[in-house]
Amino acid sequence: MPRDGFEEPGHNLRSTYWQFYRIRKEGQKICEVLCKLCPEGTSPTPYCGNTTNLRTHLQHYHQDAAYKLQESDAGSQGDSTGLLEGKSSVKRGCIDALLPRPSAEQRDRIHRRVTLWLLRSSGRPLTLPVRDADVRGIFEEIFKEGYTPPCYHTVIDILLSLSAEVKVKVMEALKKSLDLGIPPSIAGDIWSEGGIAIFGVLVYWIDADFNYFERVLAAIPFSAVRHTGEELERATKEACSAIGIGKYGTLNADVFEDTVVDFVHCTVSDNATNIVKGWESFDGHECNCHTLTLCVHTYLAADGVKEVFKKLRGMTGHFNHSVLGCKVLNDIQKTHQLPESKPPQDNDTRSGWGGAFKQAKWFLENKVAVQVYDIESLTKAATAVPIVDGSVYKDHRLHDFEWDIVRESVYILAYAAQAVDFLQGTSYPTASLVLPLVGRLAQMAHANSTLKYAGKAVLVLNEQVAHARQLLYKEIEKRYFNGLMDCKLEDFAVATLLDPRYKSFKFKNTQRWMRGNLTRDQAVSFLRKAFDADWKPATIESTDSGEKRKCNDGTSKKVTVASFLSDSDSEDDGGGEPVAGTDDLLVVDELAEYLAIVDARPEIALLDWWREHQSSPAFPMLPGWLVNSWLCLQ
Repeated sequence: MPRDGFEEPGHNLRSTYWQFYRIRKEGQKICEVLCKLCPEGTSPTPYCGNTTNLRTHLQHYHQDAAYKLQESDAGSQGDSTGLLEGKSSVKRGCIDALLPRPSAEQRDRIHRRVTLWLLRSSGRPLTLPVRDADVRGIFEEIFKEGYTPPCYHTVIDILLSLSAEVKVKVMEALKKSLDLGIPPSIAGDIWSEGGIAIFGVLVYWIDADFNYFERVLAAIPFSAVRHTGEELERATKEACSAIGIGKYGTLNADVFEDTVVDFVHCTVSDNATNIVKGWESFDGHECNCHTLTLCVHTYLAADGVKEVFKKLRGMTGHFNHSVLGCKVLNDIQKTHQLPESKPPQDNDTRSGWGGAFKQAKWFLENKVAVQVYDIESLTKAATAVPIVDGSVYKDHRLHDFEWDIVRESVYILAYAAQAVDFLQGTSYPTASLVLPLVGRLAQMAHANSTLKYAGKAVLVLNEQVAHARQLLYKEIEKRYFNGLMDCKLEDFAVATLLDPRYKSFKFKNTQRWMRGNLTRDQAVSFLRKAFDADWKPATIESTDSGEKRKCNDGTSKKVTVASFLSDSDSEDDGGGEPVAGTDDLLVVDELAEYLAIVDARPEIALLDWWREHQSSPAFPMLPGWLVNSWLCLQ
């Protein structure tokens, strides 16, 4: 029996869901609905303005009615479906009506979206729409053969079109920076697999609004070309010239132009001889992550350490190949309230040694479970009842002193792993972090420094670990200070001072922990030289007010390197007053104004700080060529 105030829906409510409901109005507006299928006395439901809650109610409480309604809608034609002809309602992953045959313009847009979908995952082959029957079936069900996914050749054509569009956008963005005198930097490397070689070149820059960009400049086929320095130089300059970074080639019959070097601020590469030779005409340096990897490899190759890490790989292979062994290990972990897991494979290709560190860290965290597994394995083996399929990891079992090597190695390598993680950042500049991070790493590797990790300290090291640690220290010393060219050390010193978080960095680590002679006075002189090369201010007598001028620190961001540097025993790690003898190097100009303000907090985002201060009356011309170019070193 109808409840008072409720009435049947009018003919203007055409959705088929309304046949199961009565409505109550206030004026011309529907305010409540009442389901006819619900028991008498059920409370009415507020109307939300569309049929979403009507459909949801049927699906949850009256599944039979919802199913019959769906079947009748699928078999009906025209307006009887409750939908206007040619339109669709896609909700909760369901399609209430078939989509019409797309127009040519709509087809091209769908082709483009499908191509982008294929590109966004390395596991999707470009031939997927043709080879995969399920993918084709999805489109056929939606369009009833009114649309066919793009074939491989169509995908390639769209890729070429997208490549051209991206190239134009990169050229336009680069031109704006070049017109403002802000040159980009480039990085490159060769990738080889399955007889195919590609020379990839990246370009990165910081624009006038302090936005950081990293784009693919070129991916050049290099299979049929000798990988010599001359070929790499030619390919690099041709790629740069094609996108507007300088000119390279014969423009007229008798004139050959080569101006690419003048428009590239810096290059970054690995330590391979061919690319170092090919890019020797550019100002540049080797990749810091690759250099740190070479340093860490010295530690991992030391006697005593390499044998332990070989055993870790053997034990990892056992747990990753033995299903029963892994199950027993997981049961032991559950008993000791440890997360159920197995050791990761040593296949980290980003840092070259990160997998070994993660592996050692896992064994340290699961030491109790692994040792219990050892005992149970030996017990079962003694009674001729093997615990796993096959045998346990035999000679790969660790002795007590080898567990000490694992623990101490994790403590040492954790510093290098954290430094590499910070330097691998692709969304923020990293040049200003090199000297603070390497100085901290060198401090840790020095024999006179107490080794700390996760709130714990190791006072006495295993003799073999102590020797390997000394080798690591010497390798850092050789590659970053004694063996680093003065011009490259200058680059990192300038970048450090241009970071408002570390512009009071005293470079004491470079003196205390290294035999290098870089001082803060020298670093400031390097900055002065770079500053005067672009803009030469009038020199005026310095007036020391006795206090540093204060400024807004900007917007606080998530802590990155701050916590890593905060444990340092050195006073280098951000902040602090300038050392005596520095002020006489400064003059009252923009550079002096910048160096005189209080350091920003370590957690401040670098580019956010400069974006906020780019129109500062104290140094209006400083943000530009100097800051944008030097911070863009990687």
